[in-house]
Amino acid sequence: MNVELTFIPALLVILLAAVIGRLLSMKLRQPEILGEIILGMIIGNFVVLAPGAKTPISEVAEIGVLLLLFLIGLDLDLERFKEMVLPASGVAFGGIVLPFIFGYFAALFFGFSVLESLFIGASLVATSVGVSASILHESGKLRSKVGTLIMDSAVADDVIAIIIMTV
Repeated sequence: MNVELTFIPALLVILLAAVIGRLLSMKLRQPEILGEIILGMIIGNFVVLAPGAKTPISEVAEIGVLLLLFLIGLDLDLERFKEMVLPASGVAFGGIVLPFIFGYFAALFFGFSVLESLFIGASLVATSVGVSASILHESGKLRSKVGTLIMDSAVADDVIAIIIMTV
C-alpha cells in the first residue's frame, strides 16, 4: 500500500515533466526527446523520490522502452531494411571499432586494468537505438534510406556490444 502512495505521485511528476520537456523542445525546434532527457536529469538530481517509488518506476521505464522499440519495429520497412544490410554493416563496423579502441586505450591511460578497459571499450560500442529511432520517427525519416541505414547500423552495434559485454 505504501509503495502505491509513493509511486503514483512520482509517476505523475515524471509524466508532467516529460510533457513539459517535450513542449519546450518543440518550441525551441529541438528533438522532443532532448527536453525529456534534460528534465529527467533535473528531476533525478534535485527531486528526492521516496525509496519505494524508484523500483516500480524503473519497471515502468523498462516497459516503456520495450513499447518504444516494438512501435519502431512496426514502423520499419523490412524490404528496405534487408537492402541496407551491407552498407549498414560498414557503418556499424566504424561505429564499433572506433569507440571500442578509443574507450579501451583511454581507460588504460587512466589506470584501469586490461579487463576493465575492455569492458569500458565495449560499453562505448552500444548505441541508443531508442533515441535514434525516436528522432528519426519524429522527423518522418525512419522509413527513408538514411533512416534505415542508421537503424540497421545501430541494431548491429547494440547486438555486437551485448555479445562483447557478456563474454
